[in-house]
Amino acid sequence: MQVRACFALICFRFGHISPRSRNKIVHFVGHVIEVIADQAARVRLLVDQRWGVQTQDYSIVRSRIGRDAEVQVATLAFGGSVFKQTVEAVLDQEGGRSLIRGVALGDANQHFDF
Repeated sequence: MQVRACFALICFRFGHISPRSRNKIVHFVGHVIEVIADQAARVRLLVDQRWGVQTQDYSIVRSRIGRDAEVQVATLAFGGSVFKQTVEAVLDQEGGRSLIRGVALGDANQHFDF
């Protein structure tokens, strides 16, 4: 059986500037990203999220990793009033590898939860 290796570099950039205002309009953002890495695949995923001060982000990043496959996930969170993200990897078969990294930068009364 011939095994084909595949490499993918994926970058998602989300952002919204919500200026401070007196009417306190809150922006809700929710998304799910799912990566399926078949046998011997190599995937690198960057999720770059830059939100305005009135934005609340609730998201999930999930990967399913096959035999001898590797998925690397890096997530960046800048701004927003609330940021809650679940990052998970399911190692389905032998030899699968996962690396998950996250960075959050904020100020004032922001809430970050990875």
